[in-house]
Amino acid sequence: MKGKGEMLIPDQEQYLGEFVNGEYHGTGILKYSDGGRYEGKWSKGKKEGKGKIFYPPDSEIEYIEGEFVNDEPKGKFIIYKSDKSQETHEF
Repeated sequence: MKGKGEMLIPDQEQYLGEFVNGEYHGTGILKYSDGGRYEGKWSKGKKEGKGKIFYPPDSEIEYIEGEFVNDEPKGKFIIYKSDKSQETHEF
């Protein structure tokens, strides 16, 4: 699969975005069954580049924003909390 599309894994996750060779690649949104989601860049099926992780609706954290390298947070991230406060964290 190549280009823009949607992949649904029932009761687990849904991906909307770009694919290359059947992998998430480019810009996309991965929605999790718990209500959380990742919005950002992908490379060969892994989070890579700028992105945001949104936590489930009942979480203390609304979302985190920063750079991902090889599917992991890397460097400085801003944590946005439900009470509208912010923190900076280094990964």
